[in-house]
Amino acid sequence: MTDDRVIAELLEIACDIDDEPLSEETLQRIAEAREDFRTGRCKTLKEVMADLGDSFE
Repeated sequence: MTDDRVIAELLEIACDIDDEPLSEETLQRIAEAREDFRTGRCKTLKEVMADLGDSFE
């Protein structure tokens, strides 16, 4: 399953739970996060845990 499809399915689930439409700010932040992910501006959970001084096994 592609990343875009996973995001789309999660948004569908969220919309079923909360029928209020997403704000423009939220949609913009989602678009920015997707771009960050596509361009590699993200960290794995393991990297984040190491930054916080915790190990992830």
